[in-house]
Amino acid sequence: MVQPSRHAWRPPRPPHSTASRRSLIDALRYRSSSRSREPSIMRHLTRHAGCARDAEPCMQVLAGSAQRWMRRGEMRDSDIRQALMTRLVEKYDSEPGTQIRHELGLCAGRTRVDVAVINGQISGFEIKSDEDKLSRLVGQADLYSRVLDRASLVTTDRYLDQASQMIPSWWGVWLAVPGKRQVQLRSVRRGRRNPSPNPFSVAQLLWRDEAMALLKERGNHRGLSRAPRWFVWERLTETLELDELQTEVRRVLRTRQDWPARL
Repeated sequence: MVQPSRHAWRPPRPPHSTASRRSLIDALRYRSSSRSREPSIMRHLTRHAGCARDAEPCMQVLAGSAQRWMRRGEMRDSDIRQALMTRLVEKYDSEPGTQIRHELGLCAGRTRVDVAVINGQISGFEIKSDEDKLSRLVGQADLYSRVLDRASLVTTDRYLDQASQMIPSWWGVWLAVPGKRQVQLRSVRRGRRNPSPNPFSVAQLLWRDEAMALLKERGNHRGLSRAPRWFVWERLTETLELDELQTEVRRVLRTRQDWPARL
């Protein structure tokens, strides 16, 4: 077997060293502050690759460092959620009957509210961070609007204008902005009460046994002992007017003890 000469030509190595990566990241710092930097980054990566053949492996090595730097200015869901929870806990700490739940399921699990506050009304908060997309927002807003008494969008400057146009006018809007220690929240649009909740969707907040207990209290549970929950919810909406149904649902949720561990 012929051994290759130590002087044989080899393609130039991509700059894998820490110094090379740092020089590229430093260069990227002074690029345009446009929200979409990917084309500029790719041009820089290709330029520093040495030759076209080595551009791809160089991109793979450096892209991670570039992306980590880019994310420094972005607000994640967890950052916004922490700021929101801090604000809600401070506001409702003196109200022992208030429940604050994460990922509250609506409409038999078709969607989940990022953060819900349950007291004399049910308020929901939908978070859209810099890492999120808006493709599901219209559908989420429709399902939220069937159930919640009040709803608010909590988002960043990146999505503020676009997302505000995708939600009903009665929704509140909060803007998340960077702070010294944690994200700060500013009210952009004051919310109003939901003008048209759906009784059946409101009833779906209850578990089957909870809905049956309300029907038994009113003597209207006959024929439902083995019926699926959909029939129980329907009977409940036929038995109670919307205002009474909402009051009972809030009461049950506020006193519920065995929430799923995730909530």
